[in-house]
Amino acid sequence: MPTGLKATSEPIAISAVFNQGTNNAFEVKRMDLQLNPLDLEVFVVTGVKIDFLNMPGRVPHGVNGTFFPEYEAAVAKSLPTSMPTIGSSNCVGYANLLAQQTSGGSGSTATIHSIIESNSTDTPPADMDYLDIIATSDFFLAVDSNAVGPGETLSVAIRVHGYRARATAAQYAALVQSEQLSL
Repeated sequence: MPTGLKATSEPIAISAVFNQGTNNAFEVKRMDLQLNPLDLEVFVVTGVKIDFLNMPGRVPHGVNGTFFPEYEAAVAKSLPTSMPTIGSSNCVGYANLLAQQTSGGSGSTATIHSIIESNSTDTPPADMDYLDIIATSDFFLAVDSNAVGPGETLSVAIRVHGYRARATAAQYAALVQSEQLSL
């Protein structure tokens, strides 16, 4: 447990499914943690699991040549204005799914040559107590897709593991300020 924090709950798992509404679009879904700021309550994230529920490029694209459709998903501590990656200070977890495909033209079937999936650590290494601390009441699930066929949207499932904890006044103020500055 992070120094100075006192756990106020047992481990919690928060799950959600996000179905993208429009293909090739960045979209965000707000997830409410229902933290109590009067009690200086924070959420200590101990693990993030992101699973893609479908594969990019399953719809013929009508393009000659090789193309690289991609799905991206991230869990962020503050409302992102563009797709966060693990290099973003407000990003708790990130995953992407990339397919290299070849299409022979309009209406032809795409041939998938390879699938590459990368994601951040699902759970912290044994010597790490937690992944991140969320001090505000919400976290955000962000998705984006790139160069996918008409009507093709991504579906993703997430599970965030953690527990509620109480911070000191100084810790709480620093954590909230840090989240606000990471926008």
